[in-house]
Amino acid sequence: FAGLSLACVGIYALFTLLITQWRTKFRVYMNQAENEAGNKAVDSLINYETVKYFNNELYEAERYNSSLLKYESASLKTTTSLALLNFGQNAIFSGAIAIAMVLAAKEIMQGNLTVGDLVMINGLLFQLSVPLGFLGSVYREVRQALIDMQTMFTLMTRNPTIKNAPNAKTLNLSVDNATIEFDNICFKYTEGKPVFSGLSCSIPAGKKIAIVGGSGTGKSTLIRLLFRFFEPDSGRILIGGNDIKDLDIDSLRKAIAIVPQDSVLFHDTIKYNLHYGDFSKS
Repeated sequence: FAGLSLACVGIYALFTLLITQWRTKFRVYMNQAENEAGNKAVDSLINYETVKYFNNELYEAERYNSSLLKYESASLKTTTSLALLNFGQNAIFSGAIAIAMVLAAKEIMQGNLTVGDLVMINGLLFQLSVPLGFLGSVYREVRQALIDMQTMFTLMTRNPTIKNAPNAKTLNLSVDNATIEFDNICFKYTEGKPVFSGLSCSIPAGKKIAIVGGSGTGKSTLIRLLFRFFEPDSGRILIGGNDIKDLDIDSLRKAIAIVPQDSVLFHDTIKYNLHYGDFSKS
């Protein structure tokens, strides 16, 4: 009976491990489908005016519905595989109980055991049900949680390419030393399509400069480089004679005021949106 108990525990654990690993892919597919559906819903709601301009409400609804169908299919497979896991676990344990009862009954018929011994064996085996169920549920929940947090773990392991240099300086500007210089800047978003090739220009402190050009000529890119959203492939950007790579990013961005061409408003009060640029102002 001890061997039967050990075999039951081993088979139960092995079955739980194998089935849980097998059903992992269904959980991954379900999470991907859920994220896809959420992204489509948010994207269409944020750009609702564009959707209405082109009368594409039905198209967006169908796109969203197709993602929901993928989620439904993956969710059904996840639930079905969980039911299979639970059924298999119960079948293994019930099979072990049945075998133990048959063996005990034979021993009673041969006079080697009493009815009390059968009751004791049955009770001892049933005591395994709680720890075995706990083992299966804990492993399943931990595995499922790790799958759900997979995207978060991926993001946490990525190192930012733009960060403060060691001993970065705080940018202190005045009206007299706020000159901005672009020194031989080269930059491209994609290989083989340069936006700037050796750009050099200077914006004196206190002066108003207009940068005029067609769409896609790099006007917004200049601002992104100035804010260090991207790094130039070569060259330097100087503010007050300081290379912005040597400056603290927070102090750099706080020193620059900007009115973006696409004014995005938060879903809050007018006061909140007005204060967003500087919460210290009254």
